[in-house]
Amino acid sequence: ARSLFEAGYYAKSLPVLREAIETPGERTTEHLRLLSEAYARDANPQWEKSRDANAQFMARQDLPEADRIEGLLRQARLEFAMKQHDDCRRTLEQLPALAADRAEMLLMRSQLELHAADELDGNDQQQSEMAEHLQNAVRLLRKAQDVDGHRDTASRQADYLLGQCLKRQGDRAAAVQQFYRTFAAHPDTPEGVAAGMAEAELRLADGDDKSAFDTLRRVLREAGDPDAYSNPWLTLNELRQQVEAAFRQFVERRDFARAVELTREMPPLVPEVTAVRLRAEGKQAWALSVLEQAGSLANSAAAPVEAEAREHFRGAGRGFSRLARLRETSREYSDDLWNSAECFAR
Repeated sequence: ARSLFEAGYYAKSLPVLREAIETPGERTTEHLRLLSEAYARDANPQWEKSRDANAQFMARQDLPEADRIEGLLRQARLEFAMKQHDDCRRTLEQLPALAADRAEMLLMRSQLELHAADELDGNDQQQSEMAEHLQNAVRLLRKAQDVDGHRDTASRQADYLLGQCLKRQGDRAAAVQQFYRTFAAHPDTPEGVAAGMAEAELRLADGDDKSAFDTLRRVLREAGDPDAYSNPWLTLNELRQQVEAAFRQFVERRDFARAVELTREMPPLVPEVTAVRLRAEGKQAWALSVLEQAGSLANSAAAPVEAEAREHFRGAGRGFSRLARLRETSREYSDDLWNSAECFAR
């Protein structure tokens, strides 16, 4: 269990950890800590199970003070993740005074300030209150970095959260640069991957499709093996949804070349069947768009454009045919075959 956990295969470590806990021994407390962390670090975190395991950890007799502080901080993180913000505040109040300046404590307090700012609707009466919460968050994050010495996990987390503060303050250019620096400095970390996705999202919103595409491609390459994916800021499902949303935006803007190329970068983080489906849909939309252009041209000028449309239809036909083979036992199989046949006919 420990080997799987330390290697980052949290989902695979869970059944072994549960089995270890069923065998009472001197390491049960350690196993409960690992179990709680493994549930929280799963690709799609299981927050409630993590909280229950942590409660068992906290209930252990003769728990050392350092372990108790660690358990309370973990409890606060879990309550925040489960949107139990009042409970999170109460848990932080239980921590002894000596923990007040710990980097983890400062990070949690900064996130509560960010949440408080998000709760306000941003009208004129609440602008000053929102600004105060965001300024408090920035101050706490800077302090966490100083405590951490700009060396370890807390500093990376603060870098990512500072980008979120800038975004909420309306300084989009500064937020993009903060996310860019965080991703560039820590590309293969949870904070780096989350910052890269946030950067790409802002660049897409600003119409900078080329930079957004380049960032998305790097994120997909750095995020790595889905079996070992773990990110408290961005679950695997959320990342996949954001990547597909970016694909849809490229298609809507008729940037079909980037949309189709993005699907080639998706596996293994995005399942192959999803990438094949999106690529086929992208080629089909590309063909229809080109065909629409040909309709407004004279016959002589339309011929090469129609030839390009046919090429994209053939690519879509092959894509849907491959998709049908991948989903042969699913209810979508006949639809995939139909779409393939229709594209080849076109």
